[in-house]
Amino acid sequence: MATQSTGTASQQKQAFNLDTFLKLTTPLVKPLTPSQAWQDGGTQLYTLPQSGLASLIMAYFDVDITLNATTITGGTFAASPYPAPFSIIKNISLYSNQNLNLINCTGWGWYKWVRMRYGIDPFATVTNFRSGDTIDQLGIGNTVNPIVPGATPAAGTYRFRIALPIPIAYNRELLTGLLFLQNNSIVYTLAVQYGNIIGGISATGGSNDLFTGLVGTGISVSATVNTALNIETFLIPANYPPQVSMFMSVQESVYAINTGMNAIRPPVNDVYTMLSLELTNNSAPISLANIDNVVFQYSGNIRRYQENEPTKAAWNYWTTNCVPTDGTIIWDFGTRKGLPWKRDTYDAFNYTQVTDLQLQFDINTAITGVSQATFLAESLRFIKQY
Repeated sequence: MATQSTGTASQQKQAFNLDTFLKLTTPLVKPLTPSQAWQDGGTQLYTLPQSGLASLIMAYFDVDITLNATTITGGTFAASPYPAPFSIIKNISLYSNQNLNLINCTGWGWYKWVRMRYGIDPFATVTNFRSGDTIDQLGIGNTVNPIVPGATPAAGTYRFRIALPIPIAYNRELLTGLLFLQNNSIVYTLAVQYGNIIGGISATGGSNDLFTGLVGTGISVSATVNTALNIETFLIPANYPPQVSMFMSVQESVYAINTGMNAIRPPVNDVYTMLSLELTNNSAPISLANIDNVVFQYSGNIRRYQENEPTKAAWNYWTTNCVPTDGTIIWDFGTRKGLPWKRDTYDAFNYTQVTDLQLQFDINTAITGVSQATFLAESLRFIKQY
């Protein structure tokens, strides 16, 4: 949560007291209002309130896509590295009018981040212990005529329902990294950029962010998209004057990779809590069996991962629930005492004192075509509010 450097000693002590904080603040959940309606390939902008401390945004997307066609003879739904249906949400970013970039990731990156952060797959099916029915964990119809990446679509209506958090605070329970909103000179904006669902498709087919190489006759696509975003904040007294705030940053970037040894060099100016690499080749994850000598190296210090097949198998099993694809490797520096749902800064890795950082891995099989590593980094930063 925000720290305080002005006021009396008693007031400063209260700022760090959880009981006092809960007495002084009021939790509030309210919707964010978009500045424009959904448009294919367009961007919706949401302005965060300028009061309180922000902790979480809950996002709900309700999408119906109708594919009409006389015949469909080829084509698929988009696959990795930006698979459908998450390619519908092309990018999510949270930034301020003072060039502060908090979140910048694709829809697929957002989904991976939530899975790795909370250790669950929101789309996994579970058995209801009362009725015995098999349902998806969200309970909102994701299994009804689903969009399957890499599958050939048929004419019909497809549904995409997703309700996932966009974390702002690093830890809501421990009030770590709440975002201070009460400086009227700072405006925070959440931008949701949608992929092209309709654009690029003609009567004979085509490609866009949802479809790849669609071929046929009499093809047309229509879509309706409804979005609801709610922000969770803590209202605080007007005379509560925090000056310096710690916030969480999530950034995604893409690197080209090749057969043999590869080295990804992230920036060295953050305190990182989690890093991940998703390795793909020709729109398919690279198997962990083809990835050797995974090394986290910083300023001459080396930490090795997955040095042999039994280790790789154990690592892959451990990450089954929190890693969405076979070709994903994660380094989690922020799991306190092995509890993913109680993330704290206990093991956060301080890159600010590091002069060189490398994530190394060896691809032991020949790869051809488009090969890349998608790098997702979660880190903590400090800013002066005013």
